[in-house]
Amino acid sequence: MIKKLMRGVITGLAALTLSGCGIYMKPKDVPQDFSVCPEYRVGMDGFYTKANVSRQLRTTPAHPNDPFLSGSTTTGNPSGFDVVPKVGVVASAGVPQFRAYAGGDLRYSVFSLIDARKQQDSDTRPREQGSFVDTQLIPTYTVLPLVGLEATLDKFTFRVEAGLPYAGFKVRSGHERYSKFEKVQEDRWAGWGEHIKADVLYKISDGWRAGGSLGYEHFDAEFGGEKSDIKSILGFLQFEYKF
Repeated sequence: MIKKLMRGVITGLAALTLSGCGIYMKPKDVPQDFSVCPEYRVGMDGFYTKANVSRQLRTTPAHPNDPFLSGSTTTGNPSGFDVVPKVGVVASAGVPQFRAYAGGDLRYSVFSLIDARKQQDSDTRPREQGSFVDTQLIPTYTVLPLVGLEATLDKFTFRVEAGLPYAGFKVRSGHERYSKFEKVQEDRWAGWGEHIKADVLYKISDGWRAGGSLGYEHFDAEFGGEKSDIKSILGFLQFEYKF
């Protein structure tokens, strides 16, 4: 119910604000410094993510070519860091000191270290000589429709936003041998989640702003026929250009 309500609000506000960018007439009673304008965003987001993955997907049998091993090994739940470049466009409306905006971001993961690595249970060799299994959570893409509010004080801009990200993930498990990953199992999922974030930006020149962000994202995913809770804390540098 909450996701459906947020989806309707975001879609409606985005359509209303974006249409205002194309055709804009200022009524007489609107302050002279009121404006509607597009803003283009580019930057990087960093995530610390943890996922609860089904035991079946986290369990890998002994490698068939390793005579030192027998049975299977189950890793813990994958966790770790992900660095994601993003681009986006929003339309904002208001006065310079206070504005509302709606739009969207597109993210694509290029570097992920969200995994759970473990030496195989039956392996009695020293750790540096042993055989390992690994369970990896790999984010792929995220489309993020969003709405937000921002306030500007001198050269600083403070912003809060909420959105409904649609993201894709895959989970794979297998053997890690000689610094190479050998996949045994894999499953994929894509769906809606929740997003909330706060930014602090500083004006570095006309049009350009730079700063940092802190936020939270959550997905009720499903891998291996079981529910998988994916939670992320996000924070990174952000650069924006405003026309």
